[in-house]
Amino acid sequence: MTAQLICSARLTPREREVAGWLGEDLTYDQIGDRLRVSGHVIRKHARSLQEKLGVHSRHAVVAQLANRDVPVLIRVLDRCV
Repeated sequence: MTAQLICSARLTPREREVAGWLGEDLTYDQIGDRLRVSGHVIRKHARSLQEKLGVHSRHAVVAQLANRDVPVLIRVLDRCV
């Protein structure tokens, strides 16, 4: 999948934010606490990201975006370098 295809997936601002937190290896509830929503809401965003990117896990979401240098994942990219 190219970066262009990822951009055309039209991630919402909240999905981009959630994607950044998924890379921090936190639980859905922990991410929800930081964003002041429930873990269930975060799980729904993660599933939406998986569908839009054509992957089957939250780790694959992070890998897919990090491998394509999507700017939203600056924290993740910094940790991996």
